[in-house]
Amino acid sequence: MPTEATYLAAAIALERASSDADELVRDARDAAAHDALRGGALTAAVRFAIERIETGGTAVASALRSAADACRWRAEQCRLYDDELARWHQLDDAYVQAVRTWQALSAAHRASWSVPDPGAPPTAPAGPPSRPHPWIA
Repeated sequence: MPTEATYLAAAIALERASSDADELVRDARDAAAHDALRGGALTAAVRFAIERIETGGTAVASALRSAADACRWRAEQCRLYDDELARWHQLDDAYVQAVRTWQALSAAHRASWSVPDPGAPPTAPAGPPSRPHPWIA
């Protein structure tokens, strides 16, 4: 199952890749600014290629940033789920202990009328929390 740490690591890697794509676009723009590329077919071909790099690089950088945002959101969902699950385990552990105590007191009450009746058994906590989305399966 992916974890908060897995998603955070992916977000960091995607953000680095996004920065690399942004840098590629800047480098391509800088290359087009050189005086060596003035006039002629080569200049037109280079400028056309740089425009394609700018368009594609900007789109790639944007997509990578969106993917990083999605990973950060999923990391938060994992953290919330893990927190809820930990709280449920605490409640369940307390319930198990309460049942054991109740069973011991009930046995003592059955063995000796001088021991007070422990009353109704403890109530179990609700079931564990549901996983937030299929991608956390």
